[in-house]
Amino acid sequence: MKRKVMIAGAALLVALLAGAALFLIHGNRSAAGRRWIAAQLSAVAGYYLNPQLSLGAVHYQYPLMAVVDDARLVADDPARPGVSVDIFVAKRVTLEMAQIPRRGQPLRIRKLILDHPEFRAVAVSEKDSSLVGYSHLLKGQPAAARPEVKLSDVFEIRLIEVVDGLMVYDPRTPGAKPMAIDRINLHLEAAPATGGEAGWYGMDINLERKPVFATRFAGRLNINTMVVDMLPLRLKLEIGREQDHYLPPQIQAFLKEHEVSGDLLVEVSGSVQTTNWRASSLKAQATLAGGHFATGDRQIPVERLEVLWTMADRRGTLEKIDSDLLGGRLQGTGQVALDGAMDGRFDVRLTNIRLEQTLRNSAGTEGAYKGCLNGQIGWHGPLTAVLTQSRGGGTIRIDDGRLDQSPILSDLLALLGKAMRTAGMESGRASDTAELMFTFEGDRVRFSRINVVTTLAALHGHGDICFDTRLDMIFNAGPVEKIQSMLGKVGALVGRMTDQISAYTLSGTLKDPKVGVAVVPNL
Repeated sequence: MKRKVMIAGAALLVALLAGAALFLIHGNRSAAGRRWIAAQLSAVAGYYLNPQLSLGAVHYQYPLMAVVDDARLVADDPARPGVSVDIFVAKRVTLEMAQIPRRGQPLRIRKLILDHPEFRAVAVSEKDSSLVGYSHLLKGQPAAARPEVKLSDVFEIRLIEVVDGLMVYDPRTPGAKPMAIDRINLHLEAAPATGGEAGWYGMDINLERKPVFATRFAGRLNINTMVVDMLPLRLKLEIGREQDHYLPPQIQAFLKEHEVSGDLLVEVSGSVQTTNWRASSLKAQATLAGGHFATGDRQIPVERLEVLWTMADRRGTLEKIDSDLLGGRLQGTGQVALDGAMDGRFDVRLTNIRLEQTLRNSAGTEGAYKGCLNGQIGWHGPLTAVLTQSRGGGTIRIDDGRLDQSPILSDLLALLGKAMRTAGMESGRASDTAELMFTFEGDRVRFSRINVVTTLAALHGHGDICFDTRLDMIFNAGPVEKIQSMLGKVGALVGRMTDQISAYTLSGTLKDPKVGVAVVPNL
C-alpha cells in the first residue's frame, strides 16, 4: 500500500516536472507565454492523473526556476455528484531544475518547495474508506509505475521542502472531528548513493506543538526498495481530550469514550522495510506517565508504563513491559514469530495490585469490592487465532479482600449471604481470600481450582469462561464450606461428603450470569 502511495506521488511529481520542463524550454517573460505554459502544465498532469490540476499565475526566473501560485488538485466527490473536493492545495510551488531535461535521462531537480500546502484525505463515505481522488489518482500505468522501472530512473531530486503545511484526514464519521495537523515543516535532502545502490534520500523532520506533541525524525528513505533507516524517530505526545484532533477520528472516539490521558514518549531506531514490515530490524521504546483509562464505572490509573520492543530475523521480542499501576506492579516479556500464524508467547507477573483502585469510588467510601491481587500468567499460541487456539495458564491469589460484589461471583455470594443472614449469621470485617488456578484451552479459560473464603461463606469450584463471555461453572458453597476451610483435613472430609449432595451452577454470560442449583452433581 505504501509503495502504491509512493508511486502515485512520484507520478504526480513527474507530471509537474514534465510540465515545468516544457516551461523552462519554451517559456518567456510575456503574459501569453506564461498562459501557454500554465495550459501545458495542466495538460501534462491531465495525461497522468484523474484529478484535475488548476494553476494560478506562473512566473519564470531565468535560467532554470519556475514559481507557480495557487496550485490546486481537484477530484469529483463520488458521494455528492456534481461536487468536487480539493485534495491538494499549495499557495506557491517553487521548482528549480539542475539542468534542462534530456531524453533518456532522469529529471534532475535541484529544489522543490511547497509553500503552505494542504493535503486533504477524505473518505468516500463512512462505509467506504477509499479516499476521494487519491484512491484512483493515476490513469493507466505510467512509466513510473511499471515494475521494471525504478523510481530513481524517473527523477532525481536534491531537496524537497514543505513550509507550514496542513494535513487533514476526514473519514466522514458522524460526530467525529477530522484529524488535522497544521504547521508541518519538512526538509528532505538527497543523500549520495552508497555501494552502487541508487535511490537514497535523507530526511530531517522537526514538528512541534508544545505542549501537545513534538516529533523529531532523522534518517533516510530508499525510493526504490522502500526501506527506511531511522536514526532515530522521537515522538512526544500529550494525550487528552483537547489534543484529540491531532489524531485519526477513530482513535479520537476511543480516547473520548475511555477518557484516555497521559504523557507518551516513543523512540524508534533501526531499519524498516515498508513493503515487508516483518523483515524489519528495529528497536522501539515507549514510556507513558500519568496515564488513565476508564470504562463504565471502572478505571485503570497508570503511574508509569515502560515498553521495550525489538525486531530482528523475522522475530519480534517484547524485551520488557514494566508498569506501576493500581498501587502495584505489572511486569512481562514475550516473543512473536513474524511469519505465518505469528506464534507468540507472553509471560506476565502481577504484584500487589489493589482491586479497589479500579473503581470510581465516591469520596470517603470503600467501594463495592477490594483486595490485593498477586499472580502470574503465561500465554502462548498463534496471534491470528487468539480466540480459538490459546494455550498456557496461570495462578491468581487475592488477600485482604471484599469479594461479595466482585464480578461473576456477586450473584452467588449474594444468594448465600442472604440465606446466612436469615439464619442469624452476620459478617465481620471484610478480609476475604481467593485462589484461582487456570489454563487457556482453545476458546476458553478453564479454571481447575477456585477457592474463595468470605466472612459469610466459603466456596470452591471449577469450570470455564469462554472468550465469547459464556459461563459454565459449578461451585460447592455455603456455611459448611466455611467450616471446611477452617477445619483443615477434617473439614476436607466433610466437604467431600457434602459435595455429593448439592452444588450451585453459574451459567449465562459475564454480563448476565445465572445462578442455579444442581442436586447430586457427581452421581
